[in-house]
Amino acid sequence: MTQKHFSTNSKITALVLSLLLIIGMIPLQVSAAEPTKNTILMEGINPTAEVKVAQFPNSSTQLMLLTCDSGETPTFARELYYSISRDGLSYSRPTRVKSDLTNDLYPFIYTPTGSSSQNDLIFTWTDADKVFDTDITPEGAANSMRISIAVMNSESLSFSVEPYTFSVHESNDVCHYKSRITNIDGKILVTWVVCSDIKQNDGCFSVVGMYYNPATNTFSTDDNQKDKNGNLIPMTFVDGRNYISEYSVAKLAGGVAILFEENTDGKRITDEIYSCTTDNRYNYPYDFKETNKNTELNLAVSGKVTNLAPSGGYGSVVESAMPYLSYYYNNNLYNISDDSASPDGWRTESVLDVSETGNTRYSFITKNSTVEYIAAREDTPIKTDKTEINFRGIKYTKSADGKWLDDDGNSCYIYQENIRLYYREPTKNKPVLLPLGLIDKDEFIFTSSPMPSFFIDDSDRLNSVWITGYKNFERAGATLSSVIYSRENLLKANYKAVKEAITRANALNQSDYSNYSNVTDAINAVVYDKGYKEQSTVNAYATAIENAIDSLTLRGANYTEVDAAIAKANAINADLYKNYADVTAAVNAVDRSKNFKQQADVDLMANAINDAIAALEYKDADYTAVDEAIALANSLNSDDYKNFTYVETAINNVARGKNITEQSSVDLMAKAINEAISGLVYKDADYSKVNAAIAKANALDKTIYKNYFLVENALNSVAFGKSITEQSEVDTMALTLDNAIAALEYKNADYSRVDAAIAKANSLDRNDYKDFTAVDAAVAAVVRDKNITEQSEVDAMATAIFNAVSDLEYKDTNNNTENKDNHNKKSASAPSTEYKKSPQTGTADTMLWAAFLLISGGIITTVTSHAKRKKRLKINK
Repeated sequence: MTQKHFSTNSKITALVLSLLLIIGMIPLQVSAAEPTKNTILMEGINPTAEVKVAQFPNSSTQLMLLTCDSGETPTFARELYYSISRDGLSYSRPTRVKSDLTNDLYPFIYTPTGSSSQNDLIFTWTDADKVFDTDITPEGAANSMRISIAVMNSESLSFSVEPYTFSVHESNDVCHYKSRITNIDGKILVTWVVCSDIKQNDGCFSVVGMYYNPATNTFSTDDNQKDKNGNLIPMTFVDGRNYISEYSVAKLAGGVAILFEENTDGKRITDEIYSCTTDNRYNYPYDFKETNKNTELNLAVSGKVTNLAPSGGYGSVVESAMPYLSYYYNNNLYNISDDSASPDGWRTESVLDVSETGNTRYSFITKNSTVEYIAAREDTPIKTDKTEINFRGIKYTKSADGKWLDDDGNSCYIYQENIRLYYREPTKNKPVLLPLGLIDKDEFIFTSSPMPSFFIDDSDRLNSVWITGYKNFERAGATLSSVIYSRENLLKANYKAVKEAITRANALNQSDYSNYSNVTDAINAVVYDKGYKEQSTVNAYATAIENAIDSLTLRGANYTEVDAAIAKANAINADLYKNYADVTAAVNAVDRSKNFKQQADVDLMANAINDAIAALEYKDADYTAVDEAIALANSLNSDDYKNFTYVETAINNVARGKNITEQSSVDLMAKAINEAISGLVYKDADYSKVNAAIAKANALDKTIYKNYFLVENALNSVAFGKSITEQSEVDTMALTLDNAIAALEYKNADYSRVDAAIAKANSLDRNDYKDFTAVDAAVAAVVRDKNITEQSEVDAMATAIFNAVSDLEYKDTNNNTENKDNHNKKSASAPSTEYKKSPQTGTADTMLWAAFLLISGGIITTVTSHAKRKKRLKINK
């Protein structure tokens, strides 16, 4: 096992102790409440030192007990020293209580009350019965611990009972520690904790005690039983428990009650004793925020143990000189008192909500058996600009979330400490938390455990002796101080926030602000020396100053260049530029709230506007009219016009890229194109088809057509002088004329001679002739519907009939001969071939022939019809 050896700093500590305690006072501001007197008794003391102070009854003299390493042993050893102060301002040279160079732990001073004759102070402590060497083991350290006692005479300030060890050494496996002295029914009861088997540890702890008579320096018990060696057997109040770290004693329910903190995770007494006696930095239970998660709070009354606060939370014994037990749990302080109505004869009662200070250690500060103050060891997260802290040889690095990480990445919160006081007003039962703490320093802690030593002197001043230090103990150890506070100063309001606000204000340059007078007024309004009851008023002072600072307005920046740039921008015709929006945006971006410290930003605003103006681009000229004129020209067929070159020239003269200031020239371009278009002359329409059709019509013999009037109408509708745009009309004229010609119909051929011939044939009696078939054949060969161009064929048909009739021969009879003669006569009188007329016979002749043919036809028809009738009649007859 690694042995822990004495360090050089400890030897220096011993030297400083022997010197500074003789010198006395070194003033130092160490607290938030203004002390009546601050005295640094020693600097560079080892942090594990313990200190207790008490005032002799009916006297201003004080006794201080201090455990400190002397540096005279090969290992670290805390010896018990005492020092006397007659005025509370300076202390005598410290003197060893026992000159045995052994480790001394846990000093406790008992101050008698209630009797003016009992003015002596009794103190007790844990005392090793051997000097530790470098080979000391945890078991060796623990089994050496016993309990000693001494009595200091108030008049002679010397021992009326010399210090000695009174606990019995049962075996090498026993450890005695943490003795206390309590007044029980006028008798002085000395108690301590015993571990009966340091190897077994668990279940081996008990609290025992004996009554002590300082006048006779004798001990007794209720039954005064002794062991086989004649040693008085202590009374046992608690037995068979695990490691007990703290406890207090009082009379309850007719017996002795023990309120104790019991460990539940197997903590061993050997480790605790070994660490605090061999490590000069061990006794820092507050290096991190104290938690009692593995400790439960129990009450033992007449051998019965009751749990008051289970493990996993936080419960702690309250240090008190009152004749009752008190403890903290779950943000409340509780008193335990007699209750005859309770089955157990006692009850707990919440007496004060202490949630403002929460989980920590508390102690009652009393005077004349009355609680005047309640001290709370307040833990708050450490305030430091450092990102690394070296503590107990371990480097901690601050993370972004405020936690501190060791080299292995394990996280924890590191706290600084202060002492806060709850004060009980004389007219009120409930104490109130005073606004002023006793210490107001960052990275600051108390090393005295578990609480600093307090008492109230005859002048109602709060006397405190404590050992303090900083989290970074690489500097020269801890400091032992004696601080005295008047009640008046303790009850003052806390002006810390006011002072911080004023410091903040003073750090400012008044000339930088246009309304700094508001801050000055808020500072001048502060009224000092307010009491704690007016803390809200003091807080309002601080708030008023802070608000005035927060409302400060820096002198405005110079906007001259910005205004000039804006004026320049406003003088510009925005309608001329395609990107004037950039100028508008630069102007709109001007922030008038800038102060003189932001002049560069304001200058950039002016530059931005000027740059936007410099980058302005004219809008493009409007080529809409030009484009429309060109579109109109492109929609035209240049082949339709006699001369299109003027239009093409006007288009080719268009110059693109003109801006809005050149709009007039662009408009002239459009005008030139439109004028060229307006001057266009269409080409003449093509009348070739019309002329051809007319020539074709003129070549016709209109006399041979029955509907030649259609052609004449078409010819009359022809209109000359049309342009090429009217070509369709001209083509229509040609088509109409062609269609009229194509629709011409020849006149019908003249069948009048054919009809005459047929009539002639029909007028003959075929019975009179030998062979009438030639006539019939000629008649049958007649083809009707011949037109005038086939007149010769029609005339041939008539001639054929006439010739057939002429060739007829009568039958041989008289009648026939007569008929033949008549026939011949008739034939002689019949029309000859000279009767034929040319198809070009005039209309008048045609009409005459038609009339003739109609008359002849009617006669022939009548005769024929009559003959047939006669014939039918003959037949019928």
